[in-house]
Amino acid sequence: MNEAVDPTFRFMTVDWDGQIRMDPSSPYAMQRLMRSEDRFDLAFACDTDHDRHGIVTRSGGLLAPNHYLAVAIFYLLPTPAEMAQGRGDRQNGREQSDD
Repeated sequence: MNEAVDPTFRFMTVDWDGQIRMDPSSPYAMQRLMRSEDRFDLAFACDTDHDRHGIVTRSGGLLAPNHYLAVAIFYLLPTPAEMAQGRGDRQNGREQSDD
């Protein structure tokens, strides 16, 4: 979104307490990206060491971190019933079997 390189992070909006934090799960820190949600179907942000992520969608706004973790886990891991039936792989959201 911002093509300028600024090592002081002055482009960031401040968090709830007026401090600059690189927390992409904070709606305060993500205000600028959230205001642009109508320009993109999906937008991602991360903090400087890439251990926290923020996802903004056109229809849902800023997703809570646990919500998109749950979606990722559902997409990547088989359910216990699928494992019991030997259908342990998922690809492109579809269950795959070895048959």
